[in-house]
Amino acid sequence: SAILSSLENMTQIYYSEILHERGSIYECPVFTVFNYHYVQARNGTITWEAAWQILDDYYVHKMQTIGQVSSPDLLAFYTNLPLNLIDVLGHTHFKEEFKQATYRRYRNLITSYLMNQPASLNSYTLNNGVQLVAFHPLILGTFQNRMEKMNFIVDLVVTRHLTTFTHSVMVSYLAEAIGKHILAARPELLRIPSSYLEGNVYASPAEVLDYIVPAALFHDIGKNGMIPIINTQHRKLNDYEFNIIQTHPQKGSDYLSSDPDFLIYQPVALGHHRSYDGTRGYPLSFDNTASPYRDAIDLIHICDCLDAATDYLSRNYHRAKPFDVVLNELKAGRGTEYNPDMVDVILSDRELYNDLKMLTEQNRENIYYDIYLTFVNLRKKRQ
Repeated sequence: SAILSSLENMTQIYYSEILHERGSIYECPVFTVFNYHYVQARNGTITWEAAWQILDDYYVHKMQTIGQVSSPDLLAFYTNLPLNLIDVLGHTHFKEEFKQATYRRYRNLITSYLMNQPASLNSYTLNNGVQLVAFHPLILGTFQNRMEKMNFIVDLVVTRHLTTFTHSVMVSYLAEAIGKHILAARPELLRIPSSYLEGNVYASPAEVLDYIVPAALFHDIGKNGMIPIINTQHRKLNDYEFNIIQTHPQKGSDYLSSDPDFLIYQPVALGHHRSYDGTRGYPLSFDNTASPYRDAIDLIHICDCLDAATDYLSRNYHRAKPFDVVLNELKAGRGTEYNPDMVDVILSDRELYNDLKMLTEQNRENIYYDIYLTFVNLRKKRQ
């Protein structure tokens, strides 16, 4: 507390000196202005309402000249400062309707900048910034329910990289198709803990499907911080790059663990590269065989491999395999790499076989076209 008090005193002294020197708050450094007024409000020297009004006015004024600063400063201006404004506004006693409208304004500022960033900005810096901001508790705390949060994450993160977005959508289609047939024929194979009821209670079939689709969309969300490596399709990845790729399940798990509404999807993100028997895959530190979400992990693992192996449009680094060849690989790996009961359902259900073959082969180009249109339209909307 003594160190904090000393830092606060230094902030106040520095702000007073630089304000006196420059004559206007608008000429003072942005973080100095924000830090000073935050400290003043926290100490009760001014109200949170007064602090927010000063800072919001200052921020709006600075937006008119911020284009003159360097790109890294722009990233901080359009991400860190709106987060600070959200924090200050959250302490106020303004009407909830006003606060929600202002939260939307700040979210739109962040989203618009991140999706229309200068090309010169370092891609790793930007992509990591997107992940950190999207899953920041202050941002997610401005939404009123899980669905609003999910839509925000899908729009800002999942759709950010076209190749990963396309793959995630394909995995969700495959998971939904297989999930429906499993639930109709052998529902005991796809048991998911209910997120609505306490105790050892399993979700209803409808709840299972409601869970499976977003779990599939989020399974590769950890990849969005390593887009330059994902885009390396003209050659084989070196060991260093592959080691980075192998961290994406843990990164995705970390992001999804940042909010209680996303915790239910964390096991799938963490375990979708683990083999059914738990002896292979990554990360080895996660025991997928002991997870209460094991059935969902097994299903997404199958769908992940099925789409990757049959993809002939967006993976230049490998030769796509026909669906029937991949089906034989699933059969060969049943009980070790893949859940044997789920593989048996796929092999024994002719209607499901036709659905999956259509999704991965004949209908893939139509699906990609629809996804690309969505991708383009989202970016037009943000411009």
